[in-house]
Amino acid sequence: VSHSYQILKKLGNFPDSNIIVMMYNDIANNSQNPFPGKLYNEPNGIDVYDGIKISYQGNQVTSKNFLNIIQGIHEGDTLNGPVLESKKNDNIFIYYSDH
Repeated sequence: VSHSYQILKKLGNFPDSNIIVMMYNDIANNSQNPFPGKLYNEPNGIDVYDGIKISYQGNQVTSKNFLNIIQGIHEGDTLNGPVLESKKNDNIFIYYSDH
């Protein structure tokens, strides 16, 4: 998820207001991470956690919230958070990752 965020930011033309990140966020600051507060997805790579703007994390990462987000529904955890506001001719990119 963090790597995809960095790719979008590197490509440009994708302001944070157009990126919604759902990420459990349990790795970067985990006590077993040898690089606290950092996240690498390849040896000698960049810190893909650097600067990431997480919209929903931890217990907010649920299937219900995901469906609310892609349907543009402000309710429960998504009441005050970002949701898709796309129109029928807009293109969206969804990257889904799970263990």
